[in-house]
Amino acid sequence: MESPERLRGWVEAGKQVGKDFELERDGEYWIGGMALQKVRDSYVAYFWEVPERLCAMDEYVREERASFPRLEEALAFLARGTGLHVEHMTPLKGRKIFSLT
Repeated sequence: MESPERLRGWVEAGKQVGKDFELERDGEYWIGGMALQKVRDSYVAYFWEVPERLCAMDEYVREERASFPRLEEALAFLARGTGLHVEHMTPLKGRKIFSLT
């Protein structure tokens, strides 16, 4: 597990941090991803998820994106939305979970 200070350092350096995930909810398997990146003076947080059985349809059942003035608010948004520990996110090398354009 990465420390919150290390995560903060990556985000403040402009890196997109994120994590793909799989979880079981109400007896059904879900897959998804969450990510965070600093853009100018805002922190953009994004997550998506879909039941595994619908994965081939290439449509997300749930997708949310929001900007926040403080890093803590963006992390709380991701934690509430996914129910996962956001401190497990790491820099994404060579791919992005979301695009800023």
